[in-house]
Formats: sequence, C-alpha cells, structure tokens
Amino acid sequence: MSQVTLKCNDEIMVGVSNGDGPIDSAFRAIEQCIGHHYELDDFQVQSVTEGKEALGSALVRLRNNGKLYSGNGTSTDIVAASIRAYINALNKIVFEEA
Repeated sequence: MSQVTLKCNDEIMVGVSNGDGPIDSAFRAIEQCIGHHYELDDFQVQSVTEGKEALGSALVRLRNNGKLYSGNGTSTDIVAASIRAYINALNKIVFEEA
C-alpha cells in the first residue's frame, strides 16, 4: 500500500492505493492523484554506483495516444527513483498537451 502526495501549483493531491508491490502501488496512487491512467510501456531499474549507498536509476516509459514519453529518476531508494521517473514522464505529457 502506498500514499502519495503531489503538489501542482498550489493544489495538493493525495492518492492511496494497493498494488502488486511498492512500486506498483505508488504508480497507482499517482494515477489516483491525477485522475488518469497511462499505459506503462517499459520500466527498468539498475544500479548506477556500487556499495551500501549505491544510487539506483529508474526508467519509465508511458504511452499516451500512441506516443511514448520517457522519464528518468535517480535515488538511493529504488521506489523513490521510480516515482521520480514516473513524475518526469507525466510532466513531459502535460508539457506537450499544454
């Protein structure tokens, strides 16, 4: 189960969702916040550095109206990196639609 809080301009959105693991539930909570589902075309996680404090990098590709939007995120927490990548892809969709 995940709870995600997003801030867009001065609006605060909160989403809570269950999923098949922490990343799936976080993505579903984000979708609940924005009120829209995008098809997840690709999702990858890999290490960037070595050791206990290794950085993980996440890549998310979302499909919207037949077009792919990629997002990247990096963090020592792969769930946080995944959320950053998802938000990065969403921002690209919103920017193009605006």
